[in-house]
Amino acid sequence: MKEASGSNNDRNPRIEAAYIEFRRMLERLAYTITRNHADAEDVVQDVFLNLLEMETFPPDFDKNPRAYLQKSAFNRAVDVYRARDCRKLADIHADIDYVGLLAASPEAGADHATVRRLRRALAELEPEAVAMLMLRYEHGYNNGEIGQMKGISHKAVSKVLNRAEEKLRRNIRIQERDVELGMAKRRIAVDPTN
Repeated sequence: MKEASGSNNDRNPRIEAAYIEFRRMLERLAYTITRNHADAEDVVQDVFLNLLEMETFPPDFDKNPRAYLQKSAFNRAVDVYRARDCRKLADIHADIDYVGLLAASPEAGADHATVRRLRRALAELEPEAVAMLMLRYEHGYNNGEIGQMKGISHKAVSKVLNRAEEKLRRNIRIQERDVELGMAKRRIAVDPTN
């Protein structure tokens, strides 16, 4: 059987070059979703092993190796995440440092209460929406690039991001209102003349 993308001798150097060039980026992408370094490494290895096992390169790989690998790593990381369904979504976000995400980190000048509210609000979102937010705001991908990774249109990405951002804002407003109500109740309890 003749291969469309050249012989096996031509394939291995291309895969090796792609591995060297994109491995770290793919691990960061997978870690964004799985929140586990070992799982992220496994995802990247799975992506390249699957590529090695194919008789020919997929047409998408020939056209744009980076987009193909990002999409494959994204999908595989989501599969790994879903396989760990015994883990609660809140646990995933408990210790994440969202530096740069929505400019709300202590390093960016936000107070710790703001960061805690953001983390709690993010824990309420679907994992895929959080992953898209991370790709958009932390890694700097545009909607078209995220859409290529996920195999959806840039309009669908925009829709998911808009809904996720609105839910984030709503959840943060609710948390802020709850804090204000708690402070008012404490003032009343301390000063009964009010």
